[in-house]
Amino acid sequence: MNFKQFVEGMKDLITVQGVKFSVDGIGSVPLQMNLDYSGFTLWMKPRTFIELALPDTPGRDVSFFVNAIREGKPLAPPWFTLKWEEKSIKRYEWERMPTSNFWSVGGHEGRGRIAAAISEGLTQEIPVHCFGWRWNASSIDQKQIDALREGIGSEDNVDFIKHPASRMVLQDKTIIL
Repeated sequence: MNFKQFVEGMKDLITVQGVKFSVDGIGSVPLQMNLDYSGFTLWMKPRTFIELALPDTPGRDVSFFVNAIREGKPLAPPWFTLKWEEKSIKRYEWERMPTSNFWSVGGHEGRGRIAAAISEGLTQEIPVHCFGWRWNASSIDQKQIDALREGIGSEDNVDFIKHPASRMVLQDKTIIL
């Protein structure tokens, strides 16, 4: 599936295990409407998204999203702001970050939506939009794609999640990771 098909499919809804996703679903932001220019999509397990984002507040109420899922309302895909790290941001010996040329999460949205979807049984891969921290889709090179195959540093800069996604949709190309 190329990007155009992906976006057209998103507008028509993509359903994963009964959970509907759409770029104009609940939680959508304008940036998601221009993903072809501003970023790419990674397909990853919902729990991987949660592991990469900052930890959530214990006991957070996600009933609004649970009800929306049960009513068949579409959710916007969650998203990350990704930073390309050319040198280590490792501050402590116990951190598990690579020493150079890797991606790390700089911000996120959608943790509550995905927590609700997980509570409703979602385990299969979902689309996660990724936007730039000083980059856009046309600036992504092969070294950066290869680095995505290796992993992504978590938003709290503690964990490095290896092989976080199975595929990437970058402009008009689907790339197997």
